[in-house]
Amino acid sequence: MSNIHYTQLLNSISDVYDSGKKAKVVCLETDSWNGPFFQIDGLEMANFGSCGYMALEKDPRLISRSIEYTKKYGTQWGVSRTFLIANILTKLEARLSEIFDGAGVFVFSSTSLAHTSAIPIIVQPQDAVILDKQVHFSVNTATQLIPSKEVPRLMVKHNNMNMLESFIQRLKDKHEKIWYMADGVYSMYGDFPPVEELNSLMSKYEQLHIYVDDAHGVVWGGKNGTGSIFDKIQHKDRMVLATTMGKSFGAIGGMIVFPDKQFYSKVQKFGGPLSYSHPLPPPIIGAAMATTDILLSPEIYEMQKELSDRISYCHQLLEDADLPVLSDPKCPIKFIGIGNLEMGYKIHRKILDSGYYLNIALFPAVAINNTGLRLSLNRHISLRQIEGLVNVIKEHYFTTLAEEDTELHKVRRLFKLHKRKNKVS
Repeated sequence: MSNIHYTQLLNSISDVYDSGKKAKVVCLETDSWNGPFFQIDGLEMANFGSCGYMALEKDPRLISRSIEYTKKYGTQWGVSRTFLIANILTKLEARLSEIFDGAGVFVFSSTSLAHTSAIPIIVQPQDAVILDKQVHFSVNTATQLIPSKEVPRLMVKHNNMNMLESFIQRLKDKHEKIWYMADGVYSMYGDFPPVEELNSLMSKYEQLHIYVDDAHGVVWGGKNGTGSIFDKIQHKDRMVLATTMGKSFGAIGGMIVFPDKQFYSKVQKFGGPLSYSHPLPPPIIGAAMATTDILLSPEIYEMQKELSDRISYCHQLLEDADLPVLSDPKCPIKFIGIGNLEMGYKIHRKILDSGYYLNIALFPAVAINNTGLRLSLNRHISLRQIEGLVNVIKEHYFTTLAEEDTELHKVRRLFKLHKRKNKVS
């Protein structure tokens, strides 16, 4: 990217940031947070903005274990794990390994640090990297730290498996491993990678390895909460899974799940941030251990069912309202396309004033003309609150479209929703 284009990009991001603050839709503050509700400027709002999909952050068991570990071990562990490892951390990693079918697991202070520890180590000079266009920014950033400049970095259109295969064919005779890097759940549009096609490509091309960031998929999906993709990939020996202990997990920090001892050992020895960044503090380890207790019990499936019922109910209501929803029916993230930035501000502000908090998706997270509403569903939320939110969105969405002299079919065309999606059965 040239210096001119980079400066233009920064200026565009700054303009969107400043205009969003002026419209009072970003950089808002709350002085209360109790799970299902919080207050902004004295107005109580139903919480449709949290990525804590399983509502574990207020679970008494996590809070109790966090307090217990704080009292016993203090507020931090200020020693590099290269020299001295707290056994409560190794116990947590062993518990996570049990959840992920015995795979090697390392825990980091953040998922971004997990990426920057693992990717520059596992990708070798003889390899190649292919990125999905919508893979998380932190994954893309970590690939820029790969030491060898001989490693090609290509990008495919979002979920375009035909394009991916054409790149594989181009690279397979020159490179030992071809890494496809994607998300398990895409955080803006709330869609999934095409797993069946990925499995087919991995069966067809032994060189194909995948690196998946499933930060938005763990706990609420999969056996023992292993996420949206772990159980579905047939060639786990060629998958490295990165994810978080934030969001659904109810704690904080990142983790990497390795398919074999070779990758695990290399990152242990050479993964810089694993050694020099602060390890997780005892209060967070305590909360995470409490979550693993839940994941290894039948209760996790009851929780997943509770959230799944809310997801299905919300998606059906959004479809019935004829709103342009881009998200997968099974995903707790729902993206409603708007397009125009200023119109997005108006709709979002009206919804906030009605007592419902959700997020607005803005550039650079989405294209400058692909502004949308982004709501997150969690177990705190009731079916009645979901119904109330959808009614408010429907009212303000279509009223604002009329005020701005915009028609729904133009929005659908902008987001390539030429045909109305099938309703949830």
